[in-house]
Amino acid sequence: MTKRKIQYWVIPPNADAEFAACMEDVLEYCSGKFTRYDSNDGGVIDAAEAREKGSKPRDNYKRRRMHALDTNKDGSVSKDEFLAKPKEHFFMMDLDGDGAITANDLPPRMARYWTDKTDKQD
Repeated sequence: MTKRKIQYWVIPPNADAEFAACMEDVLEYCSGKFTRYDSNDGGVIDAAEAREKGSKPRDNYKRRRMHALDTNKDGSVSKDEFLAKPKEHFFMMDLDGDGAITANDLPPRMARYWTDKTDKQD
């Protein structure tokens, strides 16, 4: 998951300049994605479940993604494996280490966009 993608799903469109995304927000969002992929409620996503979501052209991408997420190489992705990358990216973006992503943690261009957008709402 790229920093840009995290910025858009961590920060809702109607966020004001005081908004802060915490780890619980990130895990809640990603847990919902995991649940959508885990169609049989088995607690893991296997290759068949990953293939049934989406279109054929994305199969190769899904196969590579499953391989990357499956850290113990058992052929399926557990919830812990699925949430490991978002946690890693969250801590990478939380520059000041306060446990929340705020405008101060964003790259200058994104922070400026966020601040400009919230100033226009006032």
